[in-house]
Amino acid sequence: YDDSKSNVMDKIEDEYELENLTFTQEKKDLLLASLRLKLGILGNSTPDELELPIAKIKNIDINKKIELESDFIPTCLNISKISTIRSFLEEIIFSINQHKKVLSNVFKGIDQTKNTLDFSTFLSLNLLKKWYLIFSHLSKKDKIHPEFLYEKFLEFQGELAAFSNEESFLDFIPYKHDNLYNTFLNMMNNLRLLFSKITSPKYFIAKTSINGNGFYDFIFDNSGILEESEIYFAIRADVTTEYLLNNFKIQSKIHTQSKIKNIVATQLEGLNVDQVPNVPSSIPYLNGYVYYKLDKRDQLFKDFKNESIISMYLT
Repeated sequence: YDDSKSNVMDKIEDEYELENLTFTQEKKDLLLASLRLKLGILGNSTPDELELPIAKIKNIDINKKIELESDFIPTCLNISKISTIRSFLEEIIFSINQHKKVLSNVFKGIDQTKNTLDFSTFLSLNLLKKWYLIFSHLSKKDKIHPEFLYEKFLEFQGELAAFSNEESFLDFIPYKHDNLYNTFLNMMNNLRLLFSKITSPKYFIAKTSINGNGFYDFIFDNSGILEESEIYFAIRADVTTEYLLNNFKIQSKIHTQSKIKNIVATQLEGLNVDQVPNVPSSIPYLNGYVYYKLDKRDQLFKDFKNESIISMYLT
């Protein structure tokens, strides 16, 4: 049996059959499809239409001029050019590099002091070195699929979680290709909180208790925190930023836990809060949130002496 001769004979037979083929002409109707795009509001599509979010309306003024959310992430296959993502990568690379330098100086004395603090510093430093290289590489790539970047962020979140006991920032955020905005917005906010908590824990996050009917408690470890610290509220709601800025103070009341219900019932003023246009660098900046600061100059603040709970009512 000769394998090469067999192949030659097959080729000759195929050519012979091709020469003896006859062709006929027959008309057939073919159904062709074309892409038909139209703009619409999410949720208004018909059953045979597919919705892809491409923009989010931030505000519509009295002249019907539409302002779009600048940090919105549309459904896409390449997320590397999205300004929100690029800005976050640049931010996290810079922060990692700065903290890497700080920890490198702290770590110099590890041979003389082998204690728990130095071991934690050693792990943190290695984590920062690793992710500085990974994020630096990602920032230079021209094409990044959203799910690939999401998986990298998820891995980073998992490694940061080893240094934190804050369970509220460790929730699994599922990847949703048709809702990249919420997927990455929540993920990046969690990463900012976890990262800043580990590298520069200059702030304390109160425990939140939802009491129903619009009442909330913000619980601190001791009264000294309220008396000595600056208190900030990061507020987010399913309304436009402009609406939140104009109405949050009107639709909220703040007082002590023992007096909040009486303040609401008698329609008296609560403790004042001031909107913060520039978020201090000592606390993490979260996309999509509006910041307010507790006004300690308000006469009502004297009622918080020896208190460790701030109560809020929202209509």
